[in-house]
Amino acid sequence: MNPARRFLTFACLSFFAVLPGLAVAETPPLPSPVPVDGAIELPGAARETPHFQSFRADYKVTRSVLDSDFTLASADLRLELGSEGGYRYSSNLRPAKLIALFYGDELAEYSRGHLEDEGVRPDLYEMRLSGRKAREGSIVFDREAGVVVQRFKGREVRQGVPPEAHDRLSLQLEMARDLAAGRRAMQYLMVDRNRLRVYRFEVKGEERIETPLGSYETLRVELAGRLRLEDAAGLDVDTVHTETDLSGEDQTTFWFAPMLGHLPVRIRHEDEDLGTFTMSIERLEMPLALRAQAQGVTVGAASP
Repeated sequence: MNPARRFLTFACLSFFAVLPGLAVAETPPLPSPVPVDGAIELPGAARETPHFQSFRADYKVTRSVLDSDFTLASADLRLELGSEGGYRYSSNLRPAKLIALFYGDELAEYSRGHLEDEGVRPDLYEMRLSGRKAREGSIVFDREAGVVVQRFKGREVRQGVPPEAHDRLSLQLEMARDLAAGRRAMQYLMVDRNRLRVYRFEVKGEERIETPLGSYETLRVELAGRLRLEDAAGLDVDTVHTETDLSGEDQTTFWFAPMLGHLPVRIRHEDEDLGTFTMSIERLEMPLALRAQAQGVTVGAASP
């Protein structure tokens, strides 16, 4: 596995190893798309649910070795919202020119589903990897039957799961929702490439992070535990015990900016074998009012 893809596999765990641009499989359009300056709020009390807003965020992926940083790839995330609670969250990873000469892989993924009172509920996840080792895969969530059907590497796997099961992208939206509600310890069941895993995340502190977009107060969130399962039918995700002693293992840290709807502005993965990988936000398109509020400026007619 090339370094850029290995970073995304580890650091994104469930939600951020993905990035849009490359056309994935065709999907029906969302009903009544919300324009870029629109917003949609999850039902329920305002203190319990954040405002999800359409956006596109661009990132740079770097690798640090011997005090030197090398650009491995560019990545972007895009959230599109529908008027009836539908969402389409997509992502694309493009290797840097030098990396592309040797690997030439582009990774494109998307998640489609609904924002409900109980949380984010994905219906379909699809991915496509182009290049020398091209492959495609999908996950279909059948909540009435309490199962998911995964199709990767020519295999079809059917597994029992509870309603709160997530794919790698929908999990990011659920975490933003939970952080906005004030949760500081969270567990999620992630369905990914013929596997089921429970991940535990904990808020470890607050930090101000400097970015090309400005300076932001962030919540520093770390991976605190994980558990692999063969089947999760009837599982209580919040109470299941995960391995919490991750000392000596690879470390993954996320920095979420509350002023940007708890969007990650930085992700760092420290790998004993490959060094340190960092994914940093470079550019953001989101509703002008929220962007201006985050930057502490007066809303005007012009956008950055």
